[in-house]
Amino acid sequence: MIRLLAIDEIPKAAELGPLFYEEGNLPGSFVHETFIKNWENLFNSNIGFIIGMFDSESKIIGLLGGIMSADFNDCTLYASEMFWFVKKENRGRSISLLDAYEKEAINRGAKRCSMGLLVGLHPDGLGRIYERRGYSPVEKTYFKTL
Repeated sequence: MIRLLAIDEIPKAAELGPLFYEEGNLPGSFVHETFIKNWENLFNSNIGFIIGMFDSESKIIGLLGGIMSADFNDCTLYASEMFWFVKKENRGRSISLLDAYEKEAINRGAKRCSMGLLVGLHPDGLGRIYERRGYSPVEKTYFKTL
């Protein structure tokens, strides 16, 4: 099953954070309390949403989090993906989270949406999937630890 998470489910979503950070070889560290606090604030301000994928026992096996904002240049409302992670054993159904994200973005009034591509997680195949769905590569982001 795939559906929007309620605010009280954010702590359960945080449980996948360390797996995402480890597999993606992301900079920094994952701090449960910070994730929970920030996403609760985003939910309360109606800026953020998280879509969850659940197994037959109602356990979260995948997540896609997005935020809504107005483009700084033309004020067009758009959705930005903040994270997308599905446990390895359940990745065959991952695209359904992307479908739900796009649908939710439209429901919230977005005219555009963006998806990130982590270099450490399937960069070639995922980029091709995005392009087949109508996404265009726009930017590459680089991080440096100071």
